[in-house]
Parts: sequence; structure tokens; C-alpha cells
Amino acid sequence: MPTQFTISTEGTKVTIGEGYSTENKLAIGITNMGATASVRVTVTARYGTTGDALLADKNALVTATCAQGEDKKPIDDAPSKRTDGDDKLVWQTMEFGIPVSTNGILWILLKGFESNTPAGDALVDVVVDVLKDDDDFDQASAEQLHIKKEVLEPTEPKIHYFTVTPDYILHAGQADVWVDFYATGFTSVVLYRNNQEVQVWKKESDGEPIKDSDGDVGIVGEFPRGKYLFKVNDFGEDPLVKAVRDRFKHGQMPLSANPQVARFIPPRKWVIDDGATRYRIRKEQGELNVYGGSSIFEQPSITTVYRLVGKVDESVTKTVNQTVHVISPGWNQITLPQGYPARLFVNQDFDGSGMERLYGIFIDGRDKAALYSSGTGVDDWREEPDPNNNFPQHMATSPGVSYKNNLWLIGGSSVDSNLRGAEVWCYEKLDNVREWRQHESFPRKMPARAGHACVVVPRKTKDEHGKDIIVEELWVIGGYSGRKALNDVWKLEGKTWVAIKEDVTITQGNKEIVPGGRLMHAAVSFRPHPTRPAQVWIYGGADVPDPELGLTDLWVTENGKEWMQVFNAKKYEITPQPGAPLGAALVSYEGTRGSHAPGVASLQPQRLFLGGTFLDAANGGNRIASFIFEWQWRTMKWETRPIGDGWEQFGGNAFYMQAIAFNRFLFVWSLNTAIKASAPPKLNILIPS
Repeated sequence: MPTQFTISTEGTKVTIGEGYSTENKLAIGITNMGATASVRVTVTARYGTTGDALLADKNALVTATCAQGEDKKPIDDAPSKRTDGDDKLVWQTMEFGIPVSTNGILWILLKGFESNTPAGDALVDVVVDVLKDDDDFDQASAEQLHIKKEVLEPTEPKIHYFTVTPDYILHAGQADVWVDFYATGFTSVVLYRNNQEVQVWKKESDGEPIKDSDGDVGIVGEFPRGKYLFKVNDFGEDPLVKAVRDRFKHGQMPLSANPQVARFIPPRKWVIDDGATRYRIRKEQGELNVYGGSSIFEQPSITTVYRLVGKVDESVTKTVNQTVHVISPGWNQITLPQGYPARLFVNQDFDGSGMERLYGIFIDGRDKAALYSSGTGVDDWREEPDPNNNFPQHMATSPGVSYKNNLWLIGGSSVDSNLRGAEVWCYEKLDNVREWRQHESFPRKMPARAGHACVVVPRKTKDEHGKDIIVEELWVIGGYSGRKALNDVWKLEGKTWVAIKEDVTITQGNKEIVPGGRLMHAAVSFRPHPTRPAQVWIYGGADVPDPELGLTDLWVTENGKEWMQVFNAKKYEITPQPGAPLGAALVSYEGTRGSHAPGVASLQPQRLFLGGTFLDAANGGNRIASFIFEWQWRTMKWETRPIGDGWEQFGGNAFYMQAIAFNRFLFVWSLNTAIKASAPPKLNILIPS
């Protein structure tokens, strides 16, 4: 019996505007009219500010699931998500296929999203591939769906959406910002930039109203626009017109001979740059008009607030604000759409680009954790594949490291002493599938724990050709066993955990040479110079789960057995001491890790930082101050750098804070012991000046 599929959208409903995320659903049903087959389904939807887009932004929150049967019974396969070019999002089911029996229905469900886009039919492409005997796929069906987006006319004036893209800029004055909105019921709409009026739209004249069978139902506006020059349908020999025409001809969707019926391509793609001036094409009242000039540039150099004001007969009835954060030297604090960070890693790109990426475990508003990554650490976050939904949700806040080009989660929670554990999980690639897999747990002699620290320690050795290389060791340091705080040190050798230093009781005789047991402490591996051995530093933490003040001691070791207390050695001490930490982190920083082989650490020299918020409680004091201290190993001095606005002092647990260096930025995050706090922690980014 041949394999044949039909595609339907029964149960689909999309309403434009904010507040419809609980109702919006794209339901794609694939019915198998032939023999039982294992299929892979790829769904491609557009994003942007055009009528054929389903979503306004590539980072829009969408829940993607799979189901089977007429009753849409969920199955354990969440499609992976990726971007395709500048205006498409792609969801794809797992690589080894999903079995669909004869007359069976496989559903791809996209839910929980807002469609902040102009009216029109969203175009969604669906491709069904069938698994062959040679484990390859053949395309069995492909169809472009037209998904109707409804516009509900409110009884009162309403701003359905107001978007500013992007909302973060990495380099001041070097990135374009675009403002888009859709409003109904107003006679005029005014845009302000940092309280300065920059543009006015009037419904009767220079707006860009949406047309449907009922006539004009609102105003769609965008900024910047530029100065009107001419219509595209004037196909003369003017060089600009020719350039416009050629651009259309070689674009993704060529312009037809009649511009009035040409497909509307995103305006921001219709940009022609001849150096000092740009030209754009906009669809207005069924015609394609060319705008240009210096006013087409909107490139903020400082953090900028855009305010949209809707008016009825000159009376203000609605105001909405959007902020573009310009990342600048000093501290920056950001909120990310995927949730708040529980763990960050720096690792080689698993997609094979050869570049490093910042990977992070983020917890969303539904308390679900997932793995994301970004090439900048600020924007363009993508969700990483987890084809079998194997992510260990109970270990979302566990310590983790990048080790041998894989990501590892180890033991119980970093921050909750009641969530002790001995499990080990790794995000690794086996049999051509990268996913989370469980490894052997801690041995019986290694207590389950929480609040422990994990570090990767580079060790110099020689390869088979006698060349110096650096290999990595994975250490676990301290933590809380449920009975006591630990001071043991363990390392992973192959698949076996070996004790470097077992837990010992602190006495009068050893208190100067052995760090006391602790949990929620800062730890980092630091290599001051390629010719020097790597060191492991630990700082602070607590000796009981709920202390009034944190520990203030700083220790260093080269082998995990012999330790030196830094603050007891006068040449290493920070003087005067900053006080008890209300959250502190150690981080080593190097210029680049970029081009070394996966699983083999680099030979770059590093810089060492201790940063945090400290309570100067001496003599009953109540002064809180935030600092970054950099260890200058050549001069044996600590350089102090006070921290200005942006540091999230009280956003997380008082004795838990972590930091990691990536892309010449310092990323700092913390966790609440009560994860459901009203203001979840944000991601703090320090850019050295």
C-alpha cells in the first residue's frame, strides 16, 4: 500500500493582538492514508511585521508539542526549534521519525503565542518526510497553508501591539531599530523618543490603514520611514528605480509586472543602501512607495524609551512604552523571553560552526527548564534540541560545567539544601543524536549533596607526539550532606569518582591549612600564566543552610589536597576586607578560548575576579557595598572596582551567586530559594570599560 498524507488545520484559531496567547493555537493534522510509516514533520512559519507572518519576533514564546489521534492525545516528542534566514522559524520532529499507522493522525500543535502582526493570512509551510529502510528520508508531502488571523474590533480604542525590534543593542549607534504598531479606534497616534515627538500618524491621511471587507479597521504604523520619493510602478531608467526592480527580481519573492498585486515583502527587507543614504519600499493603500534619506536611520547610542500615544480628537486615551537597552561599558541588566538563568556554560557550538556559544539552562514562567544558547549572550537565543524530552527537571538548579565538549549537571541543587542528590547527567551526542543522558551516580562513599561547587581544572601533559597540551579534570568541592557541611574534594576519572581529599573535621591544629566545610560557596579554576600550574580558588559560602552571615575566608590549592588560606597570608589579603558577602562569585577571564580542540583546554593566560555585594558588619555596621576585585598575580595586589547601577543586589539567594566570562562580557546570575518569587532574577552583564 503506498504512503499518502493529507494535511488539515482543524482546531486552529489565531487572533491578532496582545492578550490572546491562551486562545491562539495552530493545529496541523497529518493523516496517513497509506501504509504505516515513520515520519518527520517540518513546519515553517514567518515572523515579522507583515500580513503573512504568524509571529512578530523570532524570540516570541511558543509552546510546540505533538499529539496523535482525533482526540489529540499528547505524545513525548516536542519539536525542536530553529531559525531559517531572517524571517522564518522552523519546528521539526525528532530525527528518527514518529510512527503513524494507516488512517492515523499526527498533530503538530503550536500554542501559547501572541500574533502581534498586521491582518492577513499567515503562510505556514508543512513538509512530511518518510523514513526509508536505509535510515534516510524521502519527501512524501508538502503544502503551504494559509492561516487566517482574525482582527477583533474592540468597542473602545485599543493598541493591539507595539513592538520595538531589537530590544537590545550590543554596540551603541551601530544597529537599526524598527518600531511597529497596530491600533484601532484612534484618530491619531503619536510616537515619542525619550519624550521627544518623532512622528504622527493620522487615520485620514498619512496612516497605513488595514483594509478588509468591512473597510478601514485601524492604523498600522512603522518608524523610521524616510522621505517619500516615488512609486515603484514607475519603471523608468533611473538608476534607483532599476536597483529597486533588480532587487525585487532577485529576492525571495520576485515582484510581478503589476506592483498593486505583488506579494507584500517585509519592509525592512526592502532596503537599498548606496552609502550615505538608504531607500525603503512600503506598501500603502495598495501601492508600493519608495522612501529615502538620512531620516531612515534609527540607531540609538543610549538606552532609549519609545512611547506610543493614541488620541481621539486630541484627547490622550492610551499610552504604551517600550525600551531599547543599549549595552554599554559598565553593568547592564536584562530580562530574557525564555525565563531566568539557572546555569550558564561556555562551550563550542554543537552545530559545528567552530565558534563558542553561551549555553544556559533557563526556567520559564511555567517552572519548566530547557537548554538555550546564544552567539552573543544577549540576543538570538535558540532552544537546543532535546528530542526525547530527557532534560532532568529535578536538576534544573544543579551545579554544571562544560567538560570535554559536553555539558554536565552534577548532584543536588546549588541553592536549596533540601534538594540533595547524587545523579550525574550529560548533554552529549551518541548515535548521531545529542540529548540529555544519565551517567553513573556518585559512589556510596561520596555523599549525596546540595550547595556544592563544580570546577574544570586544566592540567598540562604531553600528547603522543611529545607536544605540551592541556587536558581537563572535573572536580566536585564541598556541599551539604543533610547532616553537615562538607570539605571533601572529588574528581571524575573516566566513569569513576575518586577522592582527592576526603571530608575531615576541623580542629585547632588544622584550621589554618584545611578549609572548613561549606555550601553555596564560590569556586573557580584559575591559570595565571601558561607556564604556571592551574589553581582552584574557593570563597565564602556558608557552614549551615540558613546562616545570618556568610563566610569570608578565601582559599587556594593546586592539587586539591594542600590548601592555603589567602586572607591569612598578608601578601594576598584584601585590605581592608569588604565584609560578609550577601552574594559573591569568583570568575576567571581570558581573552579567548576559541580555536582549541574540543575537550582540550587552551593555554591562554587568565585574569581572576572576586565580585559581589558585601555587608560591612564590623562594629555593628550596616553598610552594604558592591565591588569587583581583580587579583594582580604579578604584584600580589587586589585592584578594587566599585560597581555602579545594574548589579542585582537582592534578586537571588543571599549566599548564592555565579559568574562566567564570555565574548569579553562578564555574566552574573543568582537564584531564589523560593523560585516562585514575584521578581525572578535577571541576567547581569558587565562590559569592562
